[in-house]
Amino acid sequence: MEGKVKAIWLMKLIEFIEWPTNNTDTIIIGVVGKDGPVKYLQSYNNQTIATKKVQVRIFKKYPPEVNLKQCDIIFICKSQRKFTKRILKGVEKSPIVTAGEFKGFIDQGGVINFLVIGKHVKFEINQQKAQQVKIRIDSQILGHAIRVIKKKLK
Repeated sequence: MEGKVKAIWLMKLIEFIEWPTNNTDTIIIGVVGKDGPVKYLQSYNNQTIATKKVQVRIFKKYPPEVNLKQCDIIFICKSQRKFTKRILKGVEKSPIVTAGEFKGFIDQGGVINFLVIGKHVKFEINQQKAQQVKIRIDSQILGHAIRVIKKKLK
């Protein structure tokens, strides 16, 4: 059930995210791994969220056969967490929302992290990292996060 809730939250968050290259009508979500919310994320393939068609691409293991930089969102499953540093390093300057599901993910440079606290799925946001890659996360959603790494003031 937690995988389903994570997928629902990720799809909801899309409505509050603005990419600098927001001129396409498609959002590509790359999922690295085959556990967690994979099957639920797959169920959104070819659906429309916030006026954008969603394409979900599953990469069962890292490294994938394709370049992850083609994705707008990269979700790293728990089973692939050992590759987190390499994945984040590979896309660190790209306007990509990186999402994970394990403690410490946003401290390593991820943008969104989902955690299970008690019986509830919660999320935290690294607004500073989002700002670095020119991604804007609407302040409305920041109030729902259990933790926010604040953006730097200019």
